[in-house]
Amino acid sequence: MNHKIPSRENCAKHDWGSYLFSYTTAINYEWFYNNKHGLRDKFAEYFALLAREFKGEDAVIGFELLNEPSFTWSIYIYPGLTDLHYLQPFYDAVADRIH
Repeated sequence: MNHKIPSRENCAKHDWGSYLFSYTTAINYEWFYNNKHGLRDKFAEYFALLAREFKGEDAVIGFELLNEPSFTWSIYIYPGLTDLHYLQPFYDAVADRIH
């Protein structure tokens, strides 16, 4: 597995959509949701830290855990699949660490 972060110039060689709809993006979302390489655990640790830091702050009412979750699994072919098998278990695991 290559852990190098690509340069901005390298990423700018292609339109963002070509990355969004790529196999690499889809597999990385799957790894993220399924905690491969501890990705979900690291994400949960970060939000647990934020929750501790901002606990009791009047101006903070909550956090959005994931803006625009992946739609790499077709919502037209498998309606509800992402929510049921990936997203809800992900939210449950992260919420357990925050509370």
